[in-house]
Amino acid sequence: MGTNYYVKLGNDKLHIGKKSYGWKFLFQSYPDKLLQNFEDWTALLALNKIYNEYDELVDFADFVYMVNYSRNNTKELSNTDIKDLDVIVINGYEFTSHDFS
Repeated sequence: MGTNYYVKLGNDKLHIGKKSYGWKFLFQSYPDKLLQNFEDWTALLALNKIYNEYDELVDFADFVYMVNYSRNNTKELSNTDIKDLDVIVINGYEFTSHDFS
């Protein structure tokens, strides 16, 4: 089971990524929008509202805590094992430019 996270930008909803039980958080990378690493994402998210897939508002600090807890939890599996996603790891955070949910 997992939860997807989104940021609302005007009338658009942009997929941030997904946290699945037992797996590290996986960010959606958007090279065309210059959202390719943790710093890019947090700069955007700090100024906008984060929602989960149930349309519940998620506090920015809580979101960052969840992502960092997942990143540092050695018991959680890496998404790099999923071959079709071409996951890359940047400073311990996992990203893919492939569509997923």
